[in-house]
Amino acid sequence: MIHNSGAGPPPIQHKELNIENLTEAIKIALKPATEAAAKQLSAKIKAEVRLLITINTLVFLIAAR
Repeated sequence: MIHNSGAGPPPIQHKELNIENLTEAIKIALKPATEAAAKQLSAKIKAEVRLLITINTLVFLIAAR
C-alpha cells in the first residue's frame, strides 16, 4: 500500500537485504515526491479514521437511547 501510493520504497525481503538495496530504499524515501505522497496518504488515513470515529459515536448514541 505504501509503495503503491508512492509514499515509500518497495519492500525488501530480509533474505534479500543488502547495503545496495537498503541505500536505494533510503534514497527513494528521502525524495521530495515520496514525502509529498506520504503526506497525501496520511491525510487519507486520517480522514478514514475520523469517519470511523464518527460512525462509532453515532452507533453508541443510538444504542444508548
